[in-house]
Amino acid sequence: MSLRNRENDFQNSIGKPLGGIGLVCLWVGVLFIPLVEIGTCTQGSEDNWLISFIFYTPISLLFLSMSYMGTKTPSVIRWLSLPLFGLLPWAGYISLKYIWGVSILGNHPCMISTNVVGFNAYTSSWWAVYWGPIQFIFVLLCTWCLFKYWMRPKD
Repeated sequence: MSLRNRENDFQNSIGKPLGGIGLVCLWVGVLFIPLVEIGTCTQGSEDNWLISFIFYTPISLLFLSMSYMGTKTPSVIRWLSLPLFGLLPWAGYISLKYIWGVSILGNHPCMISTNVVGFNAYTSSWWAVYWGPIQFIFVLLCTWCLFKYWMRPKD
């Protein structure tokens, strides 16, 4: 059995199912970015962003790596990526909003979320300036994965 056949067997037997599962899970991973604004900012609490930063971002990267496994398989699992075409621009907008407001202008994340200037009286955590850029990098990686699904050469 040639190396190319072994690679194709791996992609079709493991890559395709993991890619499909990864794409469906990636919907949730990308949705976590805008959903961070749903929580309350009681007394300037940054818990939503912290949980997103240390828990959801690593899990979402796992989903992204799983979905990347299916990019080389000639199958219909790429249709599972259609919801991402709507979710990624929304997540990109949210992350850019935090890059501008928190990382560049130095505002508190709750101020960006609620537009209440009084939250700037609270001190932001050291990691708050990194939340937006890391989420935006994740959005770019997801976009790259989508291009790998849809712009691959025809077999």
